Amino acid sequence: MKPEKDIKELDLITTCQLINTETPFIENEKEIKKDCYHFLYGSVLYGTLFGVFGRFETEPVDNAGALKLKGVKLRLFNYQGLINMGFTTKTKSHYDAKRQAIWLHLRAGSQSLEETIDLSSSNLRVKKGDGFRLTFNRLLHPLNLRAPQTGPDGKLEPPDESAVLFDTEFYYRSGIDHETQTVRDGMTNTPDGGFPQPGPRCLQSVVNLIY
Repeated sequence: MKPEKDIKELDLITTCQLINTETPFIENEKEIKKDCYHFLYGSVLYGTLFGVFGRFETEPVDNAGALKLKGVKLRLFNYQGLINMGFTTKTKSHYDAKRQAIWLHLRAGSQSLEETIDLSSSNLRVKKGDGFRLTFNRLLHPLNLRAPQTGPDGKLEPPDESAVLFDTEFYYRSGIDHETQTVRDGMTNTPDGGFPQPGPRCLQSVVNLIY
């Protein structure tokens, strides 16, 4: 059955309830509480399905009926695939005040699955009864630690032949021939200002924070 509306006509978002920080469970007839992490972003890279979850730290704003965002603790979870995704250790994920967006710096093969972003200086507030939309942009770093270099013609130079794994997101090969993949938005050698407005794209998600 054909959908009534095209996917581009839909507002695809996920919602995060800021005051929902713990989830109660009954285990062995005893109630236990677990830290609640909300789903923020998901994608498939190198054939690996993964998701990024987050737990927001907030504080009440006196007489304002609002919560101020102090930070967010991120946790990446790999579901399927041969190569685990993780956060880069060289470039930290960060908040971009100009675009009101968080940039997730990811790399395959990284064992860093947790990261914390400080939002205390951002002055981000969510009023009670209102929502605040926060965009998450993924930025993919090369699989190998040696970053691809751009030659005089503007194309990526050949990959590192000494690497154990071949980077199929940045390159493809046929025998001795190596070619660069089409450099897409969300990869480290594209300017970070090239993103359009939030939409149903693989490299981007929109989270509606509510209080």
